[in-house]
Formats: sequence, structure tokens, C-alpha cells
Amino acid sequence: MGLGSSARNNFLSSKSSIVVRGRKYRILDTIGQGGEATVYRCQDKSGFQHAVKVFYFSQFSPAQVRHRIDGFNKEARILTYLRGRSPHFIHLVDYEYRPKENIGYMIMELGHGSLRQYMQGMPLNEPLRQTYWQQIVNILTALQDARVVHADIKPENLILVNGILKITDLSLAFRLNSPNAAVRQPMIRGTIDYMAPEVFSHKTSFKSDVWSAGVILYEMTYGRPPYFGLFDRHEKMEVIARMTPINFPPLDDLYLLDIMQQCLILDARFRPSAYHLLNHPYTSIYILFILDFESILLDKMSQTSAFSRFENANQFRPDGKSTTSDRFNLETLFNFSTLQPRVQTHLKNVYTCLLITTVCAALGVYLPMIGWLNYPRLAVFASIITSIWLFTIDLNARTQIKCFGLMSVTALFIGIYLSPLINLAINVDPQIVITAFLLTTTIFICFTLSALLTRKRTYLYLGGLLGTGTSVMIILSLMNVFGFGQSQLIFNINLYLDLFIACGYILYDTQLIVQRAVQGDMNYVNTKKVRIDNNNSKKNRSSTASHPSLVDETEKQMEMKLIESSPPSPEIRQPEKQMPFRKKSSAKTSGEGDSSMFDLTLDQLKELMELRGKELLEKLNSSTYNGVKGILEKLKVDGNQGLDSSSQEDLEQRRAAYGRNEIPPKPMKSFFRLCWDALHDMLLIILLVCAVVSIGLSFYKPPHEADHVNEDERT
Repeated sequence: MGLGSSARNNFLSSKSSIVVRGRKYRILDTIGQGGEATVYRCQDKSGFQHAVKVFYFSQFSPAQVRHRIDGFNKEARILTYLRGRSPHFIHLVDYEYRPKENIGYMIMELGHGSLRQYMQGMPLNEPLRQTYWQQIVNILTALQDARVVHADIKPENLILVNGILKITDLSLAFRLNSPNAAVRQPMIRGTIDYMAPEVFSHKTSFKSDVWSAGVILYEMTYGRPPYFGLFDRHEKMEVIARMTPINFPPLDDLYLLDIMQQCLILDARFRPSAYHLLNHPYTSIYILFILDFESILLDKMSQTSAFSRFENANQFRPDGKSTTSDRFNLETLFNFSTLQPRVQTHLKNVYTCLLITTVCAALGVYLPMIGWLNYPRLAVFASIITSIWLFTIDLNARTQIKCFGLMSVTALFIGIYLSPLINLAINVDPQIVITAFLLTTTIFICFTLSALLTRKRTYLYLGGLLGTGTSVMIILSLMNVFGFGQSQLIFNINLYLDLFIACGYILYDTQLIVQRAVQGDMNYVNTKKVRIDNNNSKKNRSSTASHPSLVDETEKQMEMKLIESSPPSPEIRQPEKQMPFRKKSSAKTSGEGDSSMFDLTLDQLKELMELRGKELLEKLNSSTYNGVKGILEKLKVDGNQGLDSSSQEDLEQRRAAYGRNEIPPKPMKSFFRLCWDALHDMLLIILLVCAVVSIGLSFYKPPHEADHVNEDERT
């Protein structure tokens, strides 16, 4: 220890500045000191301040130096790999190892203190706790997206930079390709209070980071870690390794208690993943609150971008101004930054799966043509059996490969029994097959891009319309067979109706896949469920069943809050006399002179929505708003039902305060009106033109072919 202190003192006395890869940094003061390194505040020649982490390898024995240097290089490589993947990763500016001095340097962005300094051994108030927890879950999902296990998540390693929590100190981190795998570590390293029980068995995985996050949430709630009071190091390690049950003092917030209990499940196999935490009500209530208020102010704020602020934060510069333009930009066709990295990866898996099944179907068409497996009737029954088998399997991560194999085999059988039809078309005119393939591929690509690039959830309303259209198509087919004597007109109507329905399903299914992936459903074979909610695993159902009273108790609490709230004024009880249903002017609605039972005006909400980062956090936690919970209480809403209400009385109170309901009711529109509105989307217009042009090209015949046809007719 004395050798380490000596090296640090010598560094301070001899170095007023350092040079890392040719760039000079002036040392200002010391920020913190650890066992392996010391962090200093430094300044570059442009005046920007950074944090420099200096590793003194000379303080270790010769047997340990090589291991420490390898750890330094590994941490630098991981930080370089994570650079730009998430705003919650500390930014590594540069690094260098000096063999002659036996010192390593890491230049990183400068923080404003760690989460430990903000906690100060005391429980945090609810707004701060919920805000920090949301960011911790974002860190977990970003780490899992990058396939990196941190292995040492604790308040000291969570740095606040402009109000954003960033993870640092990745000296124990490592890459892990499989999300369900665990790595056997030769040494037990980390901070005991935040180490999961399986770590003491030399096994570390993504679930170990979830445990560490749960301990931080426990500490932010109760002011102490779960096994506080055990001061002997070995005794505490033995207690955690034995999976000693954790005591959870009662809480009013049942969602908070539930998510802590799930994170701190002793058996890692039953501990939730980061994606499940992201969709837990306690985590998602903050996001829902933001999205609901975006709906309130949608027509109050001047928005020029095609996407909302909270859907695509990448469109805004650090000064808060939008970087998008109202003009169409061809580069947007290849810009999928609005999708989370894990969603982009999921889409790659989905389309790879689709491509492989298409190849299997094509193989099934080709094999009978060369004399192999020419049994189309047997293939029909085989495809039915494999389809039923596929639909009876519970789709999850363990059965995903099996289901993918069944789906590929089903596609092969479908290709076999379609082979005679394809062969007939080739004998009539080979161009039929080529034209159909190119036309189908073009339409699929165009409408898929439209669904991915437009605002999310835009086309989900098509689900009901497409289901109705499919029913009409089936009825027309039956009527044509049994009632109209196989009319050519009905056949043509049915054919083109089928084409439009197929295009609509491309839009609908693409956005449904994205929405379910956002909510944690990463099964690329899961095609049989049309729900958006993520309740597809037995694990989720069993977890919900273990807390049967959670939702009921919360609903009772919300009902009690509504009962205890002050009764509405007589003016509000008689809306037909005092309040017409027309929308009030925005000046009266959002002005400070607006008299209502609500404590917030639209001007205040607009001001809150325009803030970001540290300013948003400070404003949100001020006495004016009292955090998310305070705003919800002032607006008489709850986290489950959002800003909508089934109570007509409450609805009229909202109209009295804001001139309309908080979430504007969607007006009923006819099918033709919806189609007309969709045509106002410039991107969709361009893609539709491409599809129409491709259809027109399918009817084009070269002049020499027309002459050849005329000669055949004359002959």
C-alpha cells in the first residue's frame, strides 16, 4: 500500500501535465482514488475538462503486473467497442500505456459526481428514485444489447453527467454472446454487497447485473443494502452464497416492491432479464407519462419534424433544436436510428428467418421438377401436420430453434405441392414466374420500408380492417363457387382485393413485430400471436400468478384516491348548461387565468416538455411538480389508465380545465377517409408510385415479342 501511495505522490509532484497519444492535458486536481488507479481532473488545450484515470502498475508485484496490464487493455477495448452505442456509457476519449513508465492513461468525459454521493446513505425521494431506476434499466438493456456483462454495477460506478447516469469502471467486464449463458470465472471479484449469489459459485451472467441493479434499488428505497449489518467480510459472503432470504419491509407502492423482489430472486434462472424490467409497470410508468403528455401538447406545440421528440431523440442537437427537415431526403430511406439496437437486431433475425424459409419453399418447388419428392398430395397432408405441430408448441427462447426448423420444413412441403402449378406456369410462359417474383419482392420491400420509416404504431389500426377484408374475400370466394357459377368478375375482384390485403398486412405485421420487440418479445418465429402485450411466456404468467393481488390492490388504492378527491363544482356537474362541448381557444385554455380544479396549466406542461437533461430532472423534482407522482395527482390521473377516464364526470372536469379530453378521442373515419389521409404521407406516395410502376412494367411486352405473336396467329 505504501508503494502505491508513493507512486501516486511521485506522479503528482513530477507531473503538472501529461501527454496521451500526442495530446497534452494539464492536471488540475484529484477526483478519487482506488486500489488500482487514481482519477484526476484535467484540461486540454481547448479548455475542455476531462477525467484522466491513471493506472500505476509499478505498485504490483511482477507476477501481477502482466495481469493488470491485460485488464487495462481489455477495459479500453470494451469502452471503445461501447462508444456511441448508448448515452449511458461513459465516453472514452483516448488511452495509452507507457511501458517505460509502467503507467496507463485513460481520458474520459468528466462527470458531476457518482450516484453514491447523491444517495449519502439515505433513501431517495420517489421522483429521484424512479428517474434513476429508469436510467439504470436503460443501462442494463444497453449492456445486454452490446452483449457485455459489467460484473461490478454499484452506485460508485454510476456517474452523473448533465443529469444522465453513465456506467463506468469496466475493469471486470467481459463479452458474452449468448443472453442465457453464464461464464465460469476463475476468481471471485467485485463488491460483496452487490454480488449475486451465483457469483460466489464462480458463475457470472447478465442476470448477475440485474441482481446488482436490484440491490441499488433496494438501497435507494430503504437507505441500506439487503445484507446490511454483517460487518465481517467472510460472514457476509457466506450468507449471500447460501441464498439467505432477503427481508423486504412493507411499502405502499406495490409495483416498487414487486420489481425489487423480482430483481433479487436468489436463483438466477428465475430472475427477469433487462428487457422484462423495461416493461415492468414501475419502470414503464415514467415513459407512459412522457408519451401521454406528448399527446396533450401535440396541437399546442409547433412540431416540424416527422417524428416526435420522445420517439426519436437522435433528431435533436444538444441545443435542443431539430436536425430534421420538412423536405424529403433520400438518406432517410436508410436511416433506422429511430429503432433501438436490439430491435434492429431482432428485425435482422426476422428477415433472415423469412429468407431461409423462402429458400426452402423454392427448393420444394425445384426438387419435383428434377424427379425428386414428386408427391404433392402427400406434401399437403405433411404441411398440415407440421403446421399444427408448430402451433401447439409454446414459443420461447428454448424452443425457438425447434420451431424455426418446423417452419422451414413446412415451407419445403408447401413448395412441393405448389410445384405442379409453377411448372404449368413455366410451360405456358416463363416470364409469368419472373414477373410475379420481381413484383412481389418490390412491393414487399416498398411497404416494409414504409412501415419501418413512418411513425410507430401508425398502421396498427389496419388490423381490424384487414381482418374484415379477409372475411369478405373468403365469403366472395365461397359465393363464387356455390352461388355465381364461377363468375370471372367475382374472381378478378377477389384477386385484386387479395393483393391490397396482402400489402396492408405487410404494413401491419411489420409495425406489430417492431412494437412487440420494443416490449421484449424477441422470438423471431413467433407469428401466431396478434396481441401487442408481452405475455407470451410461461415464466411471465407464473411471475404474475405469484403476485395475484398486485393489480387488484393498486386499483383499490386508485379508487380510494378518486373517492377522497374533492367533489366537482356545481358548474362542472351541469355541462349542458355551463360548458359546451366545443374546444376552447388555446389562449384561455393555457393561460394563467384558467380557473379549474387542476393545479397545472398547459403552459406549465409545455415548459416542462421543452426541458431536457439535468434541467428537466431539477424542474421535475421541484416543489411546483413534485415529480411524476405529483403531476399525476394534480391532473387526477393514475399510471394504469393514463390520461383517459371512463368516468363521464371526470371527463367533463377535464373539458372544463383544458377545453378537451387529455388524450384526444380519435374521430370515426371511413375506410376511404383513412386511405385519403394515408396518401398525404410523401414517403408512402413515393413507395406506392414504385409499386404501381412495377405493376405497370409487368404488362409491358417488347415489340419483337408482339411481332412474334402476330406471326403465330397468321400461321
